[in-house]
Amino acid sequence: ESSNDNFFGIVNGEYFINRSTNSPYSIMIDWKNDLIDFKFSSSIKISPEKTNQAQSVGIILKYNPNSQEGLIFEINNSKKYRLTHITKDGNKYLSIGKDGWVKSNHIYKNGEKNTITIKTKKNRYNIFINGQNILNTNLSNRASQLTFGRFGIYLSSFTKAKISHIYISTLESYNGKNKIFNLSQDKIKKLLNDNEQLKKTIKKNTNQKIKELESAINILELELKYTNQLNDSLKKENEKFQSFKDLINGNENFLYTLSKDLKNQIEKNHTLKLNNKKLQDSIVNLIENQELFKLEYLKILDSLIESESISDTIEK
Repeated sequence: ESSNDNFFGIVNGEYFINRSTNSPYSIMIDWKNDLIDFKFSSSIKISPEKTNQAQSVGIILKYNPNSQEGLIFEINNSKKYRLTHITKDGNKYLSIGKDGWVKSNHIYKNGEKNTITIKTKKNRYNIFINGQNILNTNLSNRASQLTFGRFGIYLSSFTKAKISHIYISTLESYNGKNKIFNLSQDKIKKLLNDNEQLKKTIKKNTNQKIKELESAINILELELKYTNQLNDSLKKENEKFQSFKDLINGNENFLYTLSKDLKNQIEKNHTLKLNNKKLQDSIVNLIENQELFKLEYLKILDSLIESESISDTIEK
């Protein structure tokens, strides 16, 4: 999520959250559950700031949007924590201190990781920070109406933080609407190993896809270079015909006149070809007639010679 007020996203496997305005903000996990007794575990780093700006990150528990009630457990960059009961009439601090804040040397700052674990059973809450049990409280009287609700993350104004994971587990005896199966430790390890293998496979496939895309980009760049060269060549060829274009521009009748003259010339050529063919045919006929005449003449001459030869023979 990115806006003028917020930037939330996954960075190097951690959920980076940045609130950049002077008001708090809640990120609710979109998971409707009926968990009453559970164990919540997370790891939070509050980014170090050079200024004295107060920053705090909280874990929202059992929030009911209908009644607008829930719990927030917060830590801040001054090595303090507090537990707050959210109500529609105002917040009630369940930890003892000014505004509910309690100093703890078990909280790390300057961007160091703080592991937070919250266990609740029968409305009793045991809270651990970096493996140290810092708060035990029974809310049966002060917040007995809290049963189950949504989880979330709370940010104070101008806060930057990173969350590496959120784990939620419950009792083996749980039989609510979110029960799917029970896993042994061996099965859990196998699932985690399978998940790691899947991550490696995805990374490998992603790298392969990147290489394929880079190859495709190289091919497209070569094709673009060739196309640009071709366009330059066509541009040069077009420049050779610029004079014809200039001649045509402003003389709309030029092409009409040119085509009409060409048509008349073609028709004249066609007529000349026809006349020429007729003349050739006449010459051929004349030659044939001459040949026939010669043939007749030779026949007559042969006949005369033959007659004279016969006469000479008789006289002898």
